Amino acid sequence: MNLPLLLEPPAIRLATELLPQHTTALARLARLSCCSAVPVVTVVGKFNHGKSRLLNELSACDAFAVADRRQTTQLAEITAGNIQWLDAPGLDADTLGEDDALARHACHVAADLRLFVHSAKEGELDHAERALLQALAREHADCGRPVFIVLSQIDQMADADALARIQALLASQLPGLPVFPVSSVRHAKGVQDGKRLLVEASGIPALQAAIAAACAQIEPLRTREFDGLRTRLGAALQDIVDQRRAAVQQLDAELATARQAFITGLDAVLLKAADEVAVLQPVPDDAPADLPSSQFSSGRSLRSKIITGHLLASAKINLSLSSYLGAHGVHALPPDPSRAPTTMDTVLVAVLGISVKFLDDLRRLFCSNEGPERLRREFLHYFDVSQERVQRLQQRALPQRELERASDAQSGLASLPAPGSLQ
Repeated sequence: MNLPLLLEPPAIRLATELLPQHTTALARLARLSCCSAVPVVTVVGKFNHGKSRLLNELSACDAFAVADRRQTTQLAEITAGNIQWLDAPGLDADTLGEDDALARHACHVAADLRLFVHSAKEGELDHAERALLQALAREHADCGRPVFIVLSQIDQMADADALARIQALLASQLPGLPVFPVSSVRHAKGVQDGKRLLVEASGIPALQAAIAAACAQIEPLRTREFDGLRTRLGAALQDIVDQRRAAVQQLDAELATARQAFITGLDAVLLKAADEVAVLQPVPDDAPADLPSSQFSSGRSLRSKIITGHLLASAKINLSLSSYLGAHGVHALPPDPSRAPTTMDTVLVAVLGISVKFLDDLRRLFCSNEGPERLRREFLHYFDVSQERVQRLQQRALPQRELERASDAQSGLASLPAPGSLQ
């Protein structure tokens, strides 16, 4: 009679990865989304406090094993009287805490109504019992999911005054939760012997009536709980979406700023190059090639000296461009696996070529309308595909994927079917 596991929707799995602190709430939301119309009542409490015997009386079935030793180690269930009854393992019954985990799952995830069983002969609640009941009481306050305290084995109390003292003690420890004193032994004997007064005195009929009244309200309570959980968990996911979107936007801003800074600096270098080319003098058509440019020259002709000035200007411009590109990681060409690399695989060579630049070449490159625009476009292309730039874009891809995962979880949560819509 182990409780079958429900398939967890992908949206819940994803949301659980993003909100591990809300694992239980997400599991409950998934449960509500695909639950059957039958109300689920879980009986939970410490080992040997009479849970299984109580369930047998409430369900009118001898389906749950009763023993003085640790018997229930799984979530046992039956459906009787249009109610699914769950018998959770006893609290603090095993040293590994596996029973407690199953019991918490039965209370917080599986159940619509929780019956917390405490033996009257044990006196006040211990710390573990109070902690669980306080958690259940908070859930009741948040969404209306009911919790009943069942004071079991009242037939073992010395007298009515002793029982009244225990009831008052429990009421003071957990105000606001209804307490039902019951005796499963009296009820079983009363039913067996046909003694109506003994059955009434057992407290079981009063508890059954309260359970029936609570189960009659399960459908609207499920809807209320579902809406509340989805709103709260959706808000938590929205916080993650907002944080991740802000991180992506910050990276985008940094990338855009870096690109614009490269363009601005490149424009300044190209403008300076244009100014330097603009002041260069052309070689006069009538300049002889074999006469010194002045009496103080070392024998070079005027033509030779002017051409040398052009070449020096070209070299200076190349040096400025190379220095600027290198400072921005735009020096070597992206590797080409189809051929072996060479020392000429530089961005400067790819854009300007390796031919000697004379004045007409320099003017076309830096002083025309088309030349600077081409240089700007091609240098920017190599900036965009540079190793440093590609690495930064790849770094941005991870937070973008994380943003998409959070958005997917948020959308999946919003699209979960409401309770009862799949029935």
